[in-house]
Amino acid sequence: MRVPTDNKIIIKNHLLKKGCLVVEDNIRAIHPELNIPNFHVMQMMRSFVSKGYVSKVFVWRHGYYFLKVEGAAELKKEMAYEEQDVPVPHGGEKQEQIRARGQ
Repeated sequence: MRVPTDNKIIIKNHLLKKGCLVVEDNIRAIHPELNIPNFHVMQMMRSFVSKGYVSKVFVWRHGYYFLKVEGAAELKKEMAYEEQDVPVPHGGEKQEQIRARGQ
């Protein structure tokens, strides 16, 4: 299956920004957050699982994909992001704010 480059960029940016992605197991639907076909998202996520970029949990017709640290590093290389650009779950500004409140 060939996924258009624009859709690949949208999916990768979303994964890097949020650190996770939820996809309903319905190939005819449109993803509500990304506004691209679910089938394209499912194909990209299947590829990322096989490369070891994300981990997958499947519950009640929904796939939950969580970005791994290694996957974040590889996606940042592919997308030409700076090293300091870090997804929120992996230590962005919110993590620093939480640490400051706890100390």
